[in-house]
Amino acid sequence: MSNHTPQKKRTESAQIQRTPAPPSVAFSSSGSRPGTAASASVYSRTAADGAASVIFRHKTRRNRTFLKDNDANAAVLPQPLPQGIPYVANYTTFDELLKRNILQQPIDEQVHLGTDDVRLIYDAKCVDQNLTPSWDREVRFMELLSSSCKGNFFTLTENGLGRTAAEAIAHILSVDSTYSILDLSGNRLRDEGAKCVAKLLTVNETLVHVGLRSNDIGFEGGQALADALCDNNTVTSLDLGAHSGINRNHLGSRGASALGTMLKANSVLCTLSISSNGLGAEGVAHLAAGMEENRALTHVDLSSNNLGYEGARVLASVIEATELQNLYLQRNGLTDRGGLQLATNMQRTIDNSSETIETLNLEWNDLGDGFAVAMARVIATTTRLKKLKLGGNDLTGGVKAIADALIENRSLVELSLSECHVAGSDGVALAAAIAANKTLKVLDLSKNRLGNDGVAPIAEALRKNKVLVSLNLSSNGIGDAGGVALTRFIKENSSLQELNLRHNSMTSTTGNLLDDELRNNSTLQRIDITYNDFTYKCFSGIQHTLSRNSASWSARAVPRLQGEIEVLDVKQKELVQVEEDSELEKRGIKDRGDQILRRKEEVRTLTETFRQEIHELEERYASAKGLAERAEEAYRFAEDRNSAEGTILTGKKNNLESKIQNERDKREKIIRDTDKLRKQLKAIQDAEVDLMKPFLQELAKMEAERNSDKADCKWQSEQLATLHLKRKQLETQNGTSTNGTTPMPGSPSKAAPRKK
Repeated sequence: MSNHTPQKKRTESAQIQRTPAPPSVAFSSSGSRPGTAASASVYSRTAADGAASVIFRHKTRRNRTFLKDNDANAAVLPQPLPQGIPYVANYTTFDELLKRNILQQPIDEQVHLGTDDVRLIYDAKCVDQNLTPSWDREVRFMELLSSSCKGNFFTLTENGLGRTAAEAIAHILSVDSTYSILDLSGNRLRDEGAKCVAKLLTVNETLVHVGLRSNDIGFEGGQALADALCDNNTVTSLDLGAHSGINRNHLGSRGASALGTMLKANSVLCTLSISSNGLGAEGVAHLAAGMEENRALTHVDLSSNNLGYEGARVLASVIEATELQNLYLQRNGLTDRGGLQLATNMQRTIDNSSETIETLNLEWNDLGDGFAVAMARVIATTTRLKKLKLGGNDLTGGVKAIADALIENRSLVELSLSECHVAGSDGVALAAAIAANKTLKVLDLSKNRLGNDGVAPIAEALRKNKVLVSLNLSSNGIGDAGGVALTRFIKENSSLQELNLRHNSMTSTTGNLLDDELRNNSTLQRIDITYNDFTYKCFSGIQHTLSRNSASWSARAVPRLQGEIEVLDVKQKELVQVEEDSELEKRGIKDRGDQILRRKEEVRTLTETFRQEIHELEERYASAKGLAERAEEAYRFAEDRNSAEGTILTGKKNNLESKIQNERDKREKIIRDTDKLRKQLKAIQDAEVDLMKPFLQELAKMEAERNSDKADCKWQSEQLATLHLKRKQLETQNGTSTNGTTPMPGSPSKAAPRKK
């Protein structure tokens, strides 16, 4: 950049005219004092091969110095150097600086961008902001990149970058495999810029963190990023949260749905921040569906998303199925019911030995006593929870339960009960917890109502406590009585390093005593006593003692670190053993990998066979589907016809049923009439029998007489036949004919019929 020449460049619709840089002035490598130039002073030396290394200084706001090595590629960005180099260069040689490694830049301080990259990003920024490019601005921008984009970090936060700059950065990082951290928070990328970053994620294989907080990104940008991360296997951290103010991201429920789908497919993303994105209960439901199937996600920030009770209920239902370690839900209006639901499900994970949460932030969520009691059970039984923040909730009736639980707790390191309506009467319970707990290092009781009565037992408990490092008692209405009680414990406590007594009502009585007691304490390094009625002498004395303690702490750093080194040595041996075991495991994994490759080939062959079979089955299916469609059409036709016929038959059936009913009515009537006639006929028959009875008797008598006469007639006929036979015999004997003869005497004559 020392030999910058005028050029014109058209980017989109903007015409960019670059102002030429002033020429650099070179001086010899002797120790003489160099001259000056209008905008740059140069210190150079010429190597044996004729190449030159040049130090030049631009008049920027910070008046930084850069090293441009002409032996290197001309596109390499100049190297920023310490502020005193131009002054030192007046009294020494360039070779001396090189010999002492003063010009050597650590790896984590090196910038991996070239001048062309800087110009591309700068020109794009000018287009986004509708600015006219200038040399001074470009140099300042180079200075910014030199301090922000070094090592593995590419950080350009709050620089007014837009869609064009995002496209330029995506183009550069698509071929740059150096940077692993990309942070563009606080700019104005919007959806179009987010889409450019999404395209980058489909080709870049080195980025592990992408920060796009507060970039006015909506659903479309969130959708593009989620789609890109479905196939990305390097990004482990994504920040789409928002700061208060303008350009907040607003993914909404649709963006949360896209992220939920992404979580089902992505198996490497560990950290996801989407605070202040207007998700609501509907959005968190979509997100929870993805979290339930994801085993990689361990850190989730959902603060300020208006989740409410329903959101808390949904999250509580998936806690058991996730591997979450850090969960941030502050300012979501969860209500006491929602908090109770969360605490209950956390207790269930503890009971099932599936607890994972180590950090939980539930500040400002309208939680109450019901939640406090449930959370107390969690605190008493947890073995994983280390940080718990409950500030800004009215836990008046539940503080004692939490304090009692702290006595049994063996894992909590940090607890915040700031602005939780802790009263002076809760001091005794809190003091018992502080005296008994062996793990708590940070306790925040600020902005409560402890007063002198509540602080006194806490001060006494601090005499016994050997682990608490930080205690915040600011804004608690503590007067001299409480202040004096606190100062008494200081000389006996050897663990506390930070004490906050800001915004209380203590006077110089406490201040003087505190100054005296601090002289006997060598561990307390920070005390905030502002906004108390202390004299300047108290302030200065306390400050002097704290400075001494800090120096003493630093002086003891070597033996303290030596002890830690000894511990680490033991762990190193364990680590070596673990590495050896890991190597064996790697070999086993390699062998299994070879087996997997062979199995994979077998699977590929089987897959190809199955694919062919599937193709044949698909053809058969298509044929069968055609037949089924035709059959279905015929069925529908028959169904329509049957429906019509059914309608007709139904009508006929109704008519027949009507006729049958009429016939049944007629039949019943006939039966009734027949029964009636039978009864009448029976009566007539009975009457006729009575009437005919004498005639029948007479008829029977006459029949008897007739039979008697009939018998007589028969007898006479037989007699006559006998006589007739005898006559024939006689005639035969006498040879006479019966024709014309007279009957023999004595023969019977034909009798006349007898009267009846």
